[in-house]
Amino acid sequence: MFSSSSYIPFYGHTFNKDTWAPDADASYFKIGTTVGYIPGESWTSSFIGHDDNFGPNFCVPHSYVKPEQADYVVEFIDDGLKFGGVQAEALSLTFLYSLHPNLSSYKNNPWIARLARDSSPSIQRVVLRALVVHKDEYISHLSSVQDWDGNIENPDIPALLTKFLPEKIWMIEILLPQLFPANERKLGEVALNPFIPFDAKKPIDFNHFLFARVPGFYFFVKEVVSGKPEFMSIPGRIASHTSVLVV
Repeated sequence: MFSSSSYIPFYGHTFNKDTWAPDADASYFKIGTTVGYIPGESWTSSFIGHDDNFGPNFCVPHSYVKPEQADYVVEFIDDGLKFGGVQAEALSLTFLYSLHPNLSSYKNNPWIARLARDSSPSIQRVVLRALVVHKDEYISHLSSVQDWDGNIENPDIPALLTKFLPEKIWMIEILLPQLFPANERKLGEVALNPFIPFDAKKPIDFNHFLFARVPGFYFFVKEVVSGKPEFMSIPGRIASHTSVLVV
């Protein structure tokens, strides 16, 4: 039997855009020897939690919570979802790697060029931030958000997405380390189906992938040939970075 003091629930966090840690940590967040990214929580200064010994709403320093100080961590996710945030970020990075040849082929948009560079396996500087959102919340966000030049999305695209998105999605925001902490802005999203089971020991199931939005384009899986996806794209009006979704 564990005592109540053995558990510390965290229900929020503070945000420090001036933190030194993401740039100082040369290894970033490693999933494998050739797979890496910067998680959005790198800019978390403290977790906000409750400790029965001291009281509620304490700021527990992010750097204090280390693997050797915890026997296990429990992540609470919505009913019916088959995988959590870390798995969602790992899947979205895999899809970005698969998309890399397509991104590299677009030379006219400087933001796609930056995304292609920073998300490449040789650089690994893309930032990922995973959120579970209801599809109506995402559609509302997509319909109202403006890019840096004031462009808003073609209303036909949110209408199209409404027809096939599940009720909830994992929305993994795609960010760059220069944009996210300074301006809280992003380059797009990867949308995943959270109701399909995920097994890290099995080959990637591209049915998880709903679409990816990057500046000027939306990408969908057209077919999978010999385990590799082939993509189709449709143009969008949002051509640069936009604000992140605040939840």
